[in-house]
Amino acid sequence: EASARPKVTYPGMMYSAAVSLGSALLLNGIVLLFIVEPDPWYDAQYVIPLAGMLINNSLSGTALALNSMIDHLHGGREQVEVFLTFGASPWEAAWPGFVKSVQAALIPAINGMNVVGLVSIP
Repeated sequence: EASARPKVTYPGMMYSAAVSLGSALLLNGIVLLFIVEPDPWYDAQYVIPLAGMLINNSLSGTALALNSMIDHLHGGREQVEVFLTFGASPWEAAWPGFVKSVQAALIPAINGMNVVGLVSIP
């Protein structure tokens, strides 16, 4: 889903999206086991809402970040090429797009916190 939305793609895009979603599942496990500590650990009362919130936020953030970064690299190709021509590393050339994509990916999470409060517990 996250890697299917952008119009322009790159070869490792599906892998990047899978790593992002996998990290959300890992975070879900850590939060569930060490912070919530339900007994038993697989109690559906805790697992389903936490997994739903984390996967939803991860998928939304991944899709927005990928779309924004690819738009920046595709639309601002000349700017990136100028940076690379003047000796910037690939990270330095892509940094402005990275900052914009992270900001765009965090907007839904920040807006959700503004509406619900800092913590949303079902």
